[in-house]
Amino acid sequence: AEAYISRLIEKGYKVAICEQVEDPREAKGIVKRDVVRILSPGTVNEGKFLKGEKNNYIMSVYYDMVGFGLSYLDVSTGEFYVTEVRSDTERTKLMEEISKVRPSEMIVNTMLYEQKDLHLQVKRQGNVYVNVLKNKYFDHQKAVGKMTDVFQVFSLQALGLEKKERAVKACGALLEYLDETQKRELTHLDKIHWYHSDEFVSMDHATRSNLELVQTIRGGEKKGSLLHILDRTLTAMGSRKLKQWIDEPLTNAEEITKRLDAVESVVNSVSLQNELKELLSKIYDLKRLLGKLSFGNGTPKDLMDLQTSIALIPSLKQVLGKNKGQMWKDLDKSLDPLEDVSALIEESISSNAPASLKEGNIIKTGYHQEIDEYREISENSREKILAMEKSEKEKTGIRSLKVKYNKVFGYYIEVTKSNLSLVPEEYIRKQTLANCERYFTNELKALEEKIVEADSRLSVLEYEVFMQIRSRVLESVERIKESAEVISIVDVLYSYARCATENQYVKPTVDDSSRVVIFEGRHPVVESMIEKNAFVPNSCELDDQQQRMMILTGPNMAGKSTYIRQVALIVLMAQIGSFVPAQKAHVGTVDRIFTRVGASDDLASGQSTFMVEMSEVSNILKNATAKSLVILDEIG
Repeated sequence: AEAYISRLIEKGYKVAICEQVEDPREAKGIVKRDVVRILSPGTVNEGKFLKGEKNNYIMSVYYDMVGFGLSYLDVSTGEFYVTEVRSDTERTKLMEEISKVRPSEMIVNTMLYEQKDLHLQVKRQGNVYVNVLKNKYFDHQKAVGKMTDVFQVFSLQALGLEKKERAVKACGALLEYLDETQKRELTHLDKIHWYHSDEFVSMDHATRSNLELVQTIRGGEKKGSLLHILDRTLTAMGSRKLKQWIDEPLTNAEEITKRLDAVESVVNSVSLQNELKELLSKIYDLKRLLGKLSFGNGTPKDLMDLQTSIALIPSLKQVLGKNKGQMWKDLDKSLDPLEDVSALIEESISSNAPASLKEGNIIKTGYHQEIDEYREISENSREKILAMEKSEKEKTGIRSLKVKYNKVFGYYIEVTKSNLSLVPEEYIRKQTLANCERYFTNELKALEEKIVEADSRLSVLEYEVFMQIRSRVLESVERIKESAEVISIVDVLYSYARCATENQYVKPTVDDSSRVVIFEGRHPVVESMIEKNAFVPNSCELDDQQQRMMILTGPNMAGKSTYIRQVALIVLMAQIGSFVPAQKAHVGTVDRIFTRVGASDDLASGQSTFMVEMSEVSNILKNATAKSLVILDEIG
């Protein structure tokens, strides 16, 4: 069924999952069935639809003619973010957020839907299925109640949202929608992460697309993008975190420098790189494992994968302790060894645990006395049946006597017609066939009941004990998620360092000045596509005084477009905390990056190529500040 569900969801359909909701043995008449979950593009938490290196967000947008509230959540990992756009005139910021998040599904209120131009803009920007929910979903009082209940807090103040009414309404609607469709508690949700868009470099959809940050313009593939060049991560969590950092370059020079210092300490030690590689390569996707376990979909193998991963954390802490820099100290301090959780799983779950709860052999021998007793009976049943067969042969003198089993009659003694005269009186006839008779004895019946009871009870007991262990593990969900977050950051820093080492990148100087000085810079993607050392480096110097603008001229195919994109990418790489492809670089932080590179007509909205270009330039002129980096390629 998973393959069909995946196909339907990829096409934008919702899929209702129906299951039996009562025990067939206790049901009177037809067994009751009900919808237990509704899957949609933004609510899947496992299976083929999910890609390990990508988050799968569902976004909620509330609009009230004054501003916007946004919240978005990855159900599979529990990551939950919220922000506000506090002016209707700043619709471009809303579009930038949608472009950055790339949700798989969206929820909007009726007021936004009724603004046809805005609704169409939102739909085109996200290119996703949009649900229009009634106003009752966005009720502020209900939203407050829902949020305080889900996150177990007394008031919104604990979540940092006490004066953010639009954001609260967006969150409340999203939680209510998930409650209705998932029909279960979302115990693995992170505490809400509030952020302001000014914390990150603003980039609209055109800029992200033109710079090919996470996918190429042609084909939408990862290969050929900046993400492909920088991605040396070894965990799925790290790959998603790297993508998030590329989408959200920092504007705070101090925080950027912390990242750069952390990367530098790994770049300077090949042995540290190798130690990190050895450990990170063995760690599973902890966030999505927790998501599966919280949803009740987790298997014994998932628990063992979790244990395998967290068992490596003490060794990882030792490696982190060798690194210099404040960021490494902070990461080491935040990394919980989780030794109690690891010990619980190791002592309770079999190392050969199956991928399904139905297969048995889940609980390790020695952990639960009653399970051990029933397992011994079940495992020794074959020997006991053979011993009984041997005993009956000797007692009756019937050498062809067999003790057999089928699902209809259970265990029985089979005697051929030629030996019926030797059958003892205590044998009770069960079935007559053409060539033989089938019997049972009170002793065989008692043994059968014991074996069947042991198998049945063993299956029930193992399931119950597994659920108890799962619940105990989930009591530490916050601790595990915090450690998972640390591991994902460590993986990104390792990736930066490995990439810098392989490609001879240098550490840039980043500050709050308005200067960009790049000496012998290279385009990170283009240079990877050609022979080593074949790329011709170019320098650039810009400031807010004498060199505010650079006009580039030259023949076609001379490399003008490559050069201007190169400058933007180097600035962006510096502000995500990565080393850069240059001999030397000094980057004063920018607040926005704008690009106007190439254009085509937009027939859907009735705009010619020229009109599209003019609209993009108009947007730049309206929103650019003294700290913005603007790239224009052939206007008009």
